[in-house]
Amino acid sequence: MSSLGTIKIKGKSGKAYKFKSYPLDTVFDEGLGGVYILTKRRFREATRTQRHKPLMLGHNANLRESNIDTSDPFYADANCICVLVEKDEIARQGIHQDLTLSGSRENT
Repeated sequence: MSSLGTIKIKGKSGKAYKFKSYPLDTVFDEGLGGVYILTKRRFREATRTQRHKPLMLGHNANLRESNIDTSDPFYADANCICVLVEKDEIARQGIHQDLTLSGSRENT
């Protein structure tokens, strides 16, 4: 799996989490668990930078089976999935909660 790059997102606690970004149609390895964010990714050729608008946050023990419904009009702009791999369920839940409480909308 080749990523499009990385982004950092701060949680309510102030901790920065590093996510790898992938095309939305990426098929992840079986059993790969983690926290994910569906985003609308924009790439700026002139500066070679990417910006992401978070649309949905989730976590799953098996990202291959996340059952993300991209037909929902709310997620129609999604073109990227950003993933922080985390095997431990309790750690995934903690990261998810920290990011949910942060209310972050725009990030780089």
